Amino acid sequence: MTGEAYALSAEMGRAGRVRRLRHNRESMLGVMRLHRDAARAIDHATRRESSKHAAVDTWDRALVVGERHGYRNARPRCWRDRHDRVADGCDTTGVDRTFALVKFKKLAGGGYFKIVNQSVPLALERLG
Repeated sequence: MTGEAYALSAEMGRAGRVRRLRHNRESMLGVMRLHRDAARAIDHATRRESSKHAAVDTWDRALVVGERHGYRNARPRCWRDRHDRVADGCDTTGVDRTFALVKFKKLAGGGYFKIVNQSVPLALERLG
């Protein structure tokens, strides 16, 4: 999933890249190469061969497109888990991070849904 997120981030990089990517380009691509190499090193004894091929193909694409366009997001990990909870401390279902404490999502059927950033309840609890 992370490889797919970076591949999409690279495709989105056509429209605009991570700020200061020019300064960090080689470091970022180095990290992508490490992920690709790790996918290539997957042991067939622990994973199905088709899973390994899918992982390698995904990381190859993420690297090739990233070399061409850069990446839109430095850390595109914003998915929901199997219980429909936002994973990795992120408050969006997309690849862009959220910085607002409260945001409104427009619903397809009309109206809006208010979303409170997950950091708010934690901060309030800590403050007592």
